[in-house]
Amino acid sequence: MSKYTPKIKKVDSKIGFFFLMLYTLSILVRPHEWSLNHSIEFPYIRILLILSFLFYFLQQKPKNFSVHTGCLFGIIIIVLLSGIRNSWMMGGVYSATGFVISVIIPSLLFTSLLYDEICIRKILASCLIASGVMLAHGYSQLNSPIGVGWSGEGLSQGSRISFLGIFNDPNDLGMYLLINIPFAFYFYNSCKNTAIKILMALMIFLLLWGIYKTNSRGSLVGVLSLMTVYGYFKYGKIKTMLIGGVSLPLVYIVMGMFRAIDSEEQSAGQRIEAWYTAIDLFKSHPFVGVGMKNFTEYHYLTAHNSYALVLAELGIIGYILWFVATVFPLYKLFEIMQNRLQVETKKQTLWDENFEQSKLLASALFYAMIGFLVTAFFISRSYSVIWMVIMSISMAHVFYIDNKYVTSEDIRRSNQTITRAVIIMSFFSLIAFYIIVRVLM
Repeated sequence: MSKYTPKIKKVDSKIGFFFLMLYTLSILVRPHEWSLNHSIEFPYIRILLILSFLFYFLQQKPKNFSVHTGCLFGIIIIVLLSGIRNSWMMGGVYSATGFVISVIIPSLLFTSLLYDEICIRKILASCLIASGVMLAHGYSQLNSPIGVGWSGEGLSQGSRISFLGIFNDPNDLGMYLLINIPFAFYFYNSCKNTAIKILMALMIFLLLWGIYKTNSRGSLVGVLSLMTVYGYFKYGKIKTMLIGGVSLPLVYIVMGMFRAIDSEEQSAGQRIEAWYTAIDLFKSHPFVGVGMKNFTEYHYLTAHNSYALVLAELGIIGYILWFVATVFPLYKLFEIMQNRLQVETKKQTLWDENFEQSKLLASALFYAMIGFLVTAFFISRSYSVIWMVIMSISMAHVFYIDNKYVTSEDIRRSNQTITRAVIIMSFFSLIAFYIIVRVLM
């Protein structure tokens, strides 16, 4: 006689999602860091996170867990082991605690409380609203006689727009604006309202303007990468190469408007030196690394490369876990885009009816992930808010599609196959990174 497994009744915590959306807007817009509020030290962001987690814990059913979640928890173990290995146990505990608060808990909330595509669209809209605030701030900086925006934050290096806190570096701001471009395209393509289409077209132009004003070379490469990847899937390899060849003069002009991208240029040379240091640290601490946030104890600059930073700080085991946690949702989104799901037979008609809308959303998140992965090669944001947000929203959409259309057995089989493929990809990424550093050195 087969064992009966009761099905968990689905209960969506709307109030938990409400507090999560407020939390998302707060960590992105950062009103607590505006100059007028500097004297007010009230931990409202932490309170919003706690409230959202409370309703998630008490109300939300089911609570989604997958390979991605397991890898994030695995990183905590590696951080603790790395602290012990490097005689820095309390530092490991401190770093692990910070990772739980800034990554694990928000990720659990995003992947479960974004329980349908409407919630995901609201979060994407929140991200676009935040980018609009950042762009307005950059405009105020450029139009200020002293280069100071309405928040009290000034231009970086006298000419590059910036924002507050985690977006103080123009490279971080450029990365964030870049991942919002696919979101704006999503609303443009999915909405029939003419006013929204016009607004999104304007938003795309402003996001590109903002990236230009950050003068971030990594973000420029990210824009070009998005265009190339989109062209490949839209027009195929041959047409993309032809379009790329014809566009080379324009690309050359645009690149000339940014700071020099050259291995001989000083800051580029410092980055390559930092990458080489990361490889040396990996060789001396291959399994669990030198410890999270410990790279600058061995080098005067950060790694300027998210992949190199993880490799040096968490070793090969931590790198694989981080790589799988990051690329696993990308792979799953790609399967949705390509309509490769093993949809349950009785739900095939429903899937066929909703495929185009689900594909549009998956595509937006897929290209946003591509934008992050490319720009992450040039700055050290391995455990950043941007990483957590885009990765978690992507997994939320994956969970929604899997739970609605695919059987648990097919989900398990697919996840195993994808996990094996991504682990293999992680080793190839290490080889590619080593070759790039050796060639540049």
